[in-house]
Amino acid sequence: MQRSTRVLRSALFSVDSPVNRLTAVVVDGLPQSCVAAVSRLVLVGRGGLRLHEEVFLTGIRVRGQAMAEAKVEQVLDEALDAENLVLAGVQARTSLAQEWNAEGSRLRTRLLTAMARKAESRQEKVTEALETRRDIEITRAREIFGAFRVNLRESRDWLAREISEQEQALFTDDQHAQRRRDLRAMEDRLAGLDDEEQREITAIGERYRDIKPHVSAAAVVFALTPADAEAGMVQP
Repeated sequence: MQRSTRVLRSALFSVDSPVNRLTAVVVDGLPQSCVAAVSRLVLVGRGGLRLHEEVFLTGIRVRGQAMAEAKVEQVLDEALDAENLVLAGVQARTSLAQEWNAEGSRLRTRLLTAMARKAESRQEKVTEALETRRDIEITRAREIFGAFRVNLRESRDWLAREISEQEQALFTDDQHAQRRRDLRAMEDRLAGLDDEEQREITAIGERYRDIKPHVSAAAVVFALTPADAEAGMVQP
């Protein structure tokens, strides 16, 4: 999945990308001409760690008639899932490109504003899931350190008994000194384990602090009614 995501990012955002990121299609039965931004949201925590990545759709109507954004996106979802989409004519595509690229384009500004608002809403919904993930990671870390602490104490106690039995036998083998060094190392590790655990938990918490959103439009799709496409020009 990560490899596929990297390939997609490269195809979309590299300088020599072979993917066309803007198009216009004609959709039969569409109530109004609409434009959609297929956007990428990345949430990055402190230290640059990518915590979340998703692609979402933001749609607005091209003309001024009233239609809620949620309704527009529902219409676009249904329309763009059609199997036989027809590419709009050259005149319509040229007109839309000029409108989109115009300085201070109202259409572009409206879509980017809606995209930013949608991204903020998505981030708010994801925040709770990220907090849950952080708590799960902290719990897992505590469990790992707890299990390690138990194993280390058991190993230390077993080694201490071995050393005691050797000393009571009034003679020691060649490994006796090494066993005592191992015992001291285990005791030192146990003594510092609480601090090590706390550092790990603090590091996990830090990764989920100061989360910053990064939003970019991967593609823009105009979905036109047959009448608007035939007219060859859509006035916003």
